[in-house]
Amino acid sequence: MHCPDFSGHDLGRIPVTVPAMNLLPTLLLTTALPAAALVASPDFEKDVAPILEQSCLFCHNAHEAKGDLDLSTAEAALGYTGNIIPGAPEASLLVEVVIGPNPDMPKKSAPLSPKKVETLRQWIANGAPWPEGRTLEYNPERDLNWWSLRPLARPAVSDRSSLLSDQSFTETPNTDHRPPIAETNAVDHFINTKLAEKNLLAQPPASPLTLIRRATYDLTGLPPTPDEIDAFLADPDWPALIDRLLDSPAFGEKFAQHWLDVARYGETHGYDKDKPRNNAWPYRDYVIQSFNEDKPFSRFVKEQVAGDALYPNRPEAITALGFLAAGPWDFIGHWEVGEAKLDGRIAKHLDRDEMVSAVFNVFQSTTVQCAQCHHHKFDPIRMEDYYRLHAVFSAVDRADRVYEGLPPEDKKLKNELTGRINALKVEQGQLTSRIDQLVAAKTSGLNRRIAELRERYGTGDRQKPQFGYHSQISKNQNEEKWVQLELKPSRAGNQIKLIPAFDNFAGIGAGFGFPIRYRVEVSNTADFSEGVRTLLDATASDQPNPESDNIAIDGDGKSFRFVRITATKLRERKKDFIFALAEIEVWTEGDTQNLAKGAIVTAKDSIEANPRWGRDNLVDGIFFKEISNPDALTELTSLQEQLDQIKKSLRPKDTDARLAEIDKELKTLTADLRAIPNGRLVYAAATHFPRGGRFTATEGKPRPIHLLHRGDLRSPGDAMTPGVPPLWEGVEPVFYEASDAGSWDEGHARANLAEHLVRRDNPLLWRSIANRVWQWVIGAPLVGTPNDFGRGGM
Repeated sequence: MHCPDFSGHDLGRIPVTVPAMNLLPTLLLTTALPAAALVASPDFEKDVAPILEQSCLFCHNAHEAKGDLDLSTAEAALGYTGNIIPGAPEASLLVEVVIGPNPDMPKKSAPLSPKKVETLRQWIANGAPWPEGRTLEYNPERDLNWWSLRPLARPAVSDRSSLLSDQSFTETPNTDHRPPIAETNAVDHFINTKLAEKNLLAQPPASPLTLIRRATYDLTGLPPTPDEIDAFLADPDWPALIDRLLDSPAFGEKFAQHWLDVARYGETHGYDKDKPRNNAWPYRDYVIQSFNEDKPFSRFVKEQVAGDALYPNRPEAITALGFLAAGPWDFIGHWEVGEAKLDGRIAKHLDRDEMVSAVFNVFQSTTVQCAQCHHHKFDPIRMEDYYRLHAVFSAVDRADRVYEGLPPEDKKLKNELTGRINALKVEQGQLTSRIDQLVAAKTSGLNRRIAELRERYGTGDRQKPQFGYHSQISKNQNEEKWVQLELKPSRAGNQIKLIPAFDNFAGIGAGFGFPIRYRVEVSNTADFSEGVRTLLDATASDQPNPESDNIAIDGDGKSFRFVRITATKLRERKKDFIFALAEIEVWTEGDTQNLAKGAIVTAKDSIEANPRWGRDNLVDGIFFKEISNPDALTELTSLQEQLDQIKKSLRPKDTDARLAEIDKELKTLTADLRAIPNGRLVYAAATHFPRGGRFTATEGKPRPIHLLHRGDLRSPGDAMTPGVPPLWEGVEPVFYEASDAGSWDEGHARANLAEHLVRRDNPLLWRSIANRVWQWVIGAPLVGTPNDFGRGGM
């Protein structure tokens, strides 16, 4: 098989036609050896184990044991009646089923050679010695004798002196005397050769009108204009037409569509939440630009795997990494579950698998992902090859990253600040989690009783729709909002009670819209211009959300007519800010009735959305009650107070002090981070990004990767270092020594992989892109499985 060498070709100048490929594999014949050459006393490790592992363990292993036969251990193999009878090879079933020109076994591979059969016979004749504790695993021999893995070769091509320009474009009759295709390049020679072999006739040359329509649609996706048709009919210069179409911006847009399909490009994450990727588009534009600027294909490949490592500070080398991030991403598994749990680690494993699969399916037309749970059943790829590729991508995630508009020094500082912020958030989470565990151990009985009360007396969905007062929505969190009551007549209030609103909008629930900072004032004038008295000032620092707890404010014993609550820092609703309350109550000593009920309510602004929200709802006596029964509510309040006391007693002072230090440092670092310009962002492979939910960056530190038995994260094997499958001669499969596990430079590992892919002796990369270009231009690929050039493909 032959394919042109594209390593020096421009991407936009890849020939429209490429040589046809002979895809039929060459059948290999095994030659019998004379008995005198056979080994008399085979060595188990050197001679016997390889035969069993390569030819038998595929079916007869501990997991499948087809025919109830397991050859993985001495106990299983020798314990099966009649299978292996030490000292009696002729009576042993193992020898019987592999003898002869058409043996019963092995079913999944070629018959054993006479030498291998004799090796098994001699081993059994010598007592079938099996080293103690030795377990065999399916370990196929790397068979590189397959058409796609053979070295590229340039076959001889006969003289091609005739030119297409010498031929007439006039349609010729479809007769048996039709001439062969005029050979203007190698592909015509191969087509003529195959037509002759098959005793077939070539189609006549297409007319100029047909040619310009075909070429324009194929290369730009658009029809030719009437003027372009007229010009070509007047002067049918085919090379000039092709050059003009390749120079058109529409060429890059058309062929970028093909590549983006292969690259599994999407502008949402997929999975169940399918959140948008607002910064995915720079990768799309990068692909278009690469085709239109005639970028060499080798550079195109390297940028998409390790552009940031190979070409630092080049914007297009960062946007190119959108290739690795283009596939689906499990928001729940990464953001909400996280790597602390098994499900989160599974999500991370599947994420790396998607990257590894994309690189090898797209660039190598190789289904390397089939080796996740066992050695590849058809191609020379082993499990260790697959997990070495996992190690290459072990530090990489998918996230927005800056590709332009940020000086290198600012970019470095931004990464450092982001790393420090992420580390502090991790420590904060660990400290809080430790306290929560202590509290949970001491309060299980209280929590159980609280749950019982809520289940028995909880209002649940029986909440009335009169939620309370709701200010107008603001985009500015620090915009002041106020609401006030007018009492008639003036009274000396001993207590003012603020009751938080309850609304499940955006999942907020209890404490909806309760201000973060606020003050409570009373006065005898409606405009609060005279005699203003502040009963509570909570404007100096952020206040926690009281949720369903009421805020009781002691009065000063003096009379007042007006009560005003002013919010100075609003609570977030959903990317905007509001002020909301369910109810305001005013009580005086000796009174059994709420003085505020039915009071006149005014406000700076209000949303009047009957029956849910309105000023009058603030004094109607209707609000969310967690418990409907008064006695149960009293008990619940007492239990919650006990919980609060326990929480306070179990919080070590040094822990509180450290949490305060973390909070203070986070505020400073966050302010410093916000002061750095954002730059332009692309959704791409990344190692540095702000923490979100439970999704945390590695800061470039590789995650530990192990070979997983049966692909199960709960069954880790040997630690793996980055490397590649040796799919052609001369490939070193390991980038780093085993002692380097977890300590390699992740960018360097990806750079090694990128350089490996574009090696001139790589037979897969160049065949793969030749096949894809043929498919994109002609309409059908030469190899019908463009992502699989292995034995399981076509």
